[in-house]
Amino acid sequence: MLKSGILLATPPDAPVSAAAVKLARDHLSAGNNVFLYLIDEGVRNLDTPPMAGLRAAGIKLFACAYGAQNRGIAWNPDLAAFSGLTVLADILGACDTFQAFTPLGQSPVPPPRISGQLPKTLVIVSEDPMQSRLPAEAIRIAAGISAWKKTEVTLLLRGPSFLILSSDTDDFVDADHYPHYLPIIRDWPAPVLLAPEALPPPPDPTLKHRQITAKEEADLRANSHCLIPF
Repeated sequence: MLKSGILLATPPDAPVSAAAVKLARDHLSAGNNVFLYLIDEGVRNLDTPPMAGLRAAGIKLFACAYGAQNRGIAWNPDLAAFSGLTVLADILGACDTFQAFTPLGQSPVPPPRISGQLPKTLVIVSEDPMQSRLPAEAIRIAAGISAWKKTEVTLLLRGPSFLILSSDTDDFVDADHYPHYLPIIRDWPAPVLLAPEALPPPPDPTLKHRQITAKEEADLRANSHCLIPF
């Protein structure tokens, strides 16, 4: 029986949420073991008819405890298992397929996993951290799942998200995330990657980094088993 992982990070009224529910139903109909992790705004789907239907159909449903707490959503074990990012890391490490549904869209169908190797997870950040809370959530996810060493995590910065490299994060949205999670990423053996169109990094960058070519970015996306666009 195949294990299928799905990440949902959008509220119930987002079109991409309906697409995630449909994918989950398709996997269940195919006889797969399906693990659905609700994170960020995705936790708002917990008490909805589509989630009730998926629970009745036998899906394994998890909700980010941090995301629920921040939104005043009670931890109701009848709705989902509330957990930290260690469970998301477990899902990424164990599932045969994984797709993410976020405010920036749906990740593509991943390539087949290679037996005996850690799956590769690519977290892509595209928003301006001074204007959007999404980069802070992306940093939290990337740092949190990497700590458990169930998947090989790469962080790719696109567009204005290059500002994350700055040593001054005080004016960022959800600024408290950065001093907590950036040190974890700073200790990664591999550098943070900058997309070809990203502007030159700020003076005194706090993270080691490397700018890649368009071909390198295309290859990176094609070879990632788990792609999380934030």
